[in-house]
Amino acid sequence: MLYGISTLIVQDENLESGLQRIKNAGFNEIELLWDVPHFNVNDDSTKIILRFMNKLDLSMRVGHNPITDIDLASLDIRKRKASIAVIARSFTMFRELGAESVVVHANGYSLNYREESRNVSVTKTKDSVLELVDIASDVGIKIALENLPHRGTPRPFHSMEELKALIEDMPKEYVGLCLDTTHARFAGHDPLQQLNVASDRLFTLHLHDTDGDDDRHWVPGRGIIDWGAFIDRLSVLNFTGSRILEVQSTLATMDSVLGACFSVGENWESRYT
Repeated sequence: MLYGISTLIVQDENLESGLQRIKNAGFNEIELLWDVPHFNVNDDSTKIILRFMNKLDLSMRVGHNPITDIDLASLDIRKRKASIAVIARSFTMFRELGAESVVVHANGYSLNYREESRNVSVTKTKDSVLELVDIASDVGIKIALENLPHRGTPRPFHSMEELKALIEDMPKEYVGLCLDTTHARFAGHDPLQQLNVASDRLFTLHLHDTDGDDDRHWVPGRGIIDWGAFIDRLSVLNFTGSRILEVQSTLATMDSVLGACFSVGENWESRYT
């Protein structure tokens, strides 16, 4: 299967059972979301997760950095430094789990942003990312900065154009992009156009659908994104990075949603076989 799946889909399940559900649905590749209740910042957590993955023959090329209370753009230096430290720790742990890259959010919660603080927050993000680049190069892992929904606020980095400008002078071997299709559409951008902008620095994809009104994390095909054109373009670009379905579910819908995601991946693959 060319397509992997984020453990976001099993957030309402304990990790061992969740990974078993993912495997039962047919997936072999995961993107592990570092967030409670699945991931803690300790060595035992890494060993336990690796044991689960090996038992189920699951692989991981990309991990997702911690989200809760993390803000690389914070004007509070203590919070910013604490965020850098946690993300840096995740680099080491994800590398131990086999990941080649880690998805990183360039800033914090969208509703915290005001026009008067926008420029300085951009500067703080760049300072933070530059620190993380040095750490990532030492660990031997890549950073994939993700486009984020702005929710009508002045939040920076909701477009690939902004993110590419941020990393333009940073080393391509260690810093690239993660294109999130719903974040793009919800922020008013065309995901296909954003794909074309990002293509030469694109490390990984978050694939999910939306009605355009919120960050839905729906199974592709349920919403308004033109998936045929998008997937066809990936083939033209010969994109070889991770293609991660980042879909949400509940305990009641988990298995059916996992099955729907696997069917989507199979259908996309069949376009070129």
